[in-house]
Amino acid sequence: MIPLEEALEATLRRLGLAEPLVMMTIARDWERIAGPRWAEQATPIYLREGTLVVEAKDRRGVGFLRYAVAELRQRLVDEFGADTIKGVELRPPSRRAETPALSGESPAQAGTELGKQPPFR
Repeated sequence: MIPLEEALEATLRRLGLAEPLVMMTIARDWERIAGPRWAEQATPIYLREGTLVVEAKDRRGVGFLRYAVAELRQRLVDEFGADTIKGVELRPPSRRAETPALSGESPAQAGTELGKQPPFR
């Protein structure tokens, strides 16, 4: 019988996620590895073929974080080695990940079209 950890790792490798243990470590220790700036403004999504894909938490942070990609890559290389980490790809947030209003209000509180509609009855 194959141990569960080995079976899981083999399955993830077949799916193209060849570095599952590294990605689990990155996700678990993101703030320590990436630093507070990255931890506050972005989330690691996946690691594929040595490239860590990171999603910004909001569009305002994308421009700022683009200037820090080389620094993040170096921190990852220092932690895992250049053979494991080849690059970092920064993505803007998915639409569902962004907050609807800059103040953190719901669409109804912010006075958007949704907030102007009468309640459904």
